[in-house]
Amino acid sequence: MLEALFLLACQIAAEVDAWPPEKQERLEACREFCRSVCTELGRTPQTECLSNLWVLITMTQCRLGGTSGHDIDADGMACPPVALGDPSQLLKKMNPYRRRAFKKDIEIIQDVLPSLKHFDPALFNEVLSLSTEIDKMISD
Repeated sequence: MLEALFLLACQIAAEVDAWPPEKQERLEACREFCRSVCTELGRTPQTECLSNLWVLITMTQCRLGGTSGHDIDADGMACPPVALGDPSQLLKKMNPYRRRAFKKDIEIIQDVLPSLKHFDPALFNEVLSLSTEIDKMISD
């Protein structure tokens, strides 16, 4: 899986390199959202797409910065590798400031990721779907 993500990162880096700096910063916000969710919920089968996206974006950023990024994996997120409880309950217990930050990051994800979807529709659709689900959980 990591090798496939690395090859994908090489392709994405070529496209992202042409993006304006503001849009590249929005990609960083997507990466941080992935880490934040995995910090809140743990790295689980449900959040695996976010772990994979975090790895992919980190590898892409390494490529853009002139390093290979080949050694990046999800352990670099420094998130709990196990489920921390019921996701909906954990997300509802977030403080209002963190909830607001999540909502802002979800808006960014919904804006940025569709432009990369053609690289790996399954991964990006799964992330977009999960971000919509998280948005609903924190909005209730």
